[in-house]
Amino acid sequence: MKGADSDDEGGSPREQTQEELEEQAALARIILTFRDYQQSAEWEVARWQSNYAQLPPHHKALIPHQPAKLAAARAAVNTNMFFIKSLLQAFDPDCASGPLPPHLMVPPALRGPDDGEDGCSARVNANDIDKVRYVLKNVVRDWSAEGAAERLLSYGRILAELQEGFKDWSNAHRPLRVLVPGAGLARLCVEIAALGYEAQGNEYSYFMLLAVMTAWPTDAAAMNNMIDHFGTGIYACVMDSYDYAKALSEVLPSVAVHKLSKGGYLVLRPDSGDPTEAVLMALAAAEKVFGATRNAKGFKVIPGCGVIQGDGIDLPTMEKIANAIEAAGFAADNV
Repeated sequence: MKGADSDDEGGSPREQTQEELEEQAALARIILTFRDYQQSAEWEVARWQSNYAQLPPHHKALIPHQPAKLAAARAAVNTNMFFIKSLLQAFDPDCASGPLPPHLMVPPALRGPDDGEDGCSARVNANDIDKVRYVLKNVVRDWSAEGAAERLLSYGRILAELQEGFKDWSNAHRPLRVLVPGAGLARLCVEIAALGYEAQGNEYSYFMLLAVMTAWPTDAAAMNNMIDHFGTGIYACVMDSYDYAKALSEVLPSVAVHKLSKGGYLVLRPDSGDPTEAVLMALAAAEKVFGATRNAKGFKVIPGCGVIQGDGIDLPTMEKIANAIEAAGFAADNV
């Protein structure tokens, strides 16, 4: 299942690898999801409108502001869609509307029953719609005046700790290097760089990467670059892009030799899906790649690799994860 592509010199065509085809398909579906935002958002506002219309008059009287809120929501949807179209046009002028250009279509060999001949009529996944909304929320938080207060409370504390913790850094020939796992839309990286430090962001969400328009050609290339720069210490890699399972089963093994040569501690970071399932998947994949020893209580400890799960976590979820990893025979030290 291969398609034609040009080589790096612009000369004779070459065959795309399976990984390249899959990445092209992932990018196509992400573009289509961004384009679907207005339809999905307007459907949601219409649902609110319908629910409101079914209320009896005495209940409507309790929320007299609701019609104005619905009108404001529709106006916000239009504003957001204008931003999305501008973003897509900046990424590729031909992808904002109409048929996708051939280099952005879902490759024929990978089209499913819901894809048209032009690779442009794929059914949009509800989870992907939520990711587009998450990108929009991050745009507001990271790059708007409205998000300044939240940035001060979150990023501000990180920046203050960096300045305090490394105030005595004296190596003028080697600026302090800071890794930002899950860098999102890169605002924290910019703030760190503004302090005079070297900053490198690690972001595997294609939705975020499309918004900042910077990406490595493959997941493996991104991870290898991370290992090059931070592989001798403790570093985290966000693993969920278009295919979390593939990142664990194929990308992680492909960088294992490079990781082991550096000797550092790799932290796998799933950032979506069911937290317990995501942690167990990462532990199983890490054990398969790096092996495991047994601690004094007989639980498995993976050398040089662990897992961090920070998305959607509360005390009951932490207890569920702890019970699950114990049942699977893994030590709590791995998480």
